[in-house]
Amino acid sequence: MKILNNLAQYLENAKLKTLSIYLFGQGFNLLIPILVAPYLLSKCGADNYGKIGVGLAIAFFLIVFIDYGTDILGVKYIAVNRNNNELIANYFRKIFVSKIFLAITVIVISTISYFFVPYFKENQSALVLGFTILIGQFLNPVWFFQGLERYNSITIVNVASKVIYLLLIFAFINGKEDYIYVNFFFGIGMIIPNVIGCVKIIIDYKINLFQVKYEEIRHYLKEDFTFCFSQFFLALKNYAPVVIIGFFGGFSVAGYYKIIEQIIMPIRTYLQVFFRFFYPKLSFKLHHNYNQGFSFWKKINALNFIFIWSILITIYCFSTTILHFFKVDFKMISELSTLLRFFLIYPFVFSITFATELLYFLIGKRSNYIRFTVFTVIFNLILMSLLVPKFGIIGVIISMIITEIILIVLYLISLTSKRIAVQ
Repeated sequence: MKILNNLAQYLENAKLKTLSIYLFGQGFNLLIPILVAPYLLSKCGADNYGKIGVGLAIAFFLIVFIDYGTDILGVKYIAVNRNNNELIANYFRKIFVSKIFLAITVIVISTISYFFVPYFKENQSALVLGFTILIGQFLNPVWFFQGLERYNSITIVNVASKVIYLLLIFAFINGKEDYIYVNFFFGIGMIIPNVIGCVKIIIDYKINLFQVKYEEIRHYLKEDFTFCFSQFFLALKNYAPVVIIGFFGGFSVAGYYKIIEQIIMPIRTYLQVFFRFFYPKLSFKLHHNYNQGFSFWKKINALNFIFIWSILITIYCFSTTILHFFKVDFKMISELSTLLRFFLIYPFVFSITFATELLYFLIGKRSNYIRFTVFTVIFNLILMSLLVPKFGIIGVIISMIITEIILIVLYLISLTSKRIAVQ
């Protein structure tokens, strides 16, 4: 009995150690952009900082077409088949070659739009240099490591990426005109460790990239197209606000919104990171024992809500101090502090959405998930386009909160209709 207890304690300590390493890497990943933001704002100014934010949002939006759902579907496939090296090696080869085709297609189409769409032409150089982000994401091996729960490898990749980015920013961004290189350096930071990660996977699993067949790629792109389509709309929800604000209000207003977003959105990123850590385990548990998996889902969400509340209360109490840290113009502090406090409603609502959405997707309700996503994103974009010209940043915040509440209601109605107890 004592041996069993010692073994159980060892396993728990091992899980805690793995989680700690993973959270350190992801925390580092979140912290660096926050530390860099005041420096960029002081060197580049609010207007150019807005241009950086718009460029980054567009790059992250385009990433969806390159990822093609591998951050969810790919992780699940690797997690379920983790004990079959041949299967996961073949899957990696198929995904990697498919991403080459997707990345080239996205870059070509984007280049054409950057030269002919007036809104993009104004920021053309920065947008084109931001293609390094797309290349870096095409090479990103994190989805594969995540499916295998190799969180040490994920941490190394993330930390190395942000260290390179940080060094490049402080070394080469010294004036307003240098803003065009910020997203370029972000991509360079991704490319170097991601190349090393991919090479390691190819060597370890003896993958021959030239063995993939055209029919395999065609079948993969066709099979996962619907899900990728839904992720396209999800990306619109996440990254359209700063672009819409930049379009209607100008890049300076987009810059101030980006500052508030920089404070709030790490909470969303944390939620994504947190649940991605448990996603393989949840997939496995729900696949083999639904009750055990559902119980595990409730437990991690209860702990998470407590943590989120503590963060939101802290930000509310120290909103002015936080804005001073970001080197915001003194004249804008009071107005932005009010907006920031109001914006805190969004991450609270989003935490509920994300928890419900995770369960909804894991139990196999993909078709409804896609319909709900498309509907709410279209609604959000229409509402945002109506509110932003009149109310500015606050119009975006109201639109985002209303959309998340509608999405929660849709999920709960659907889950309740299927008599799934969500407590």
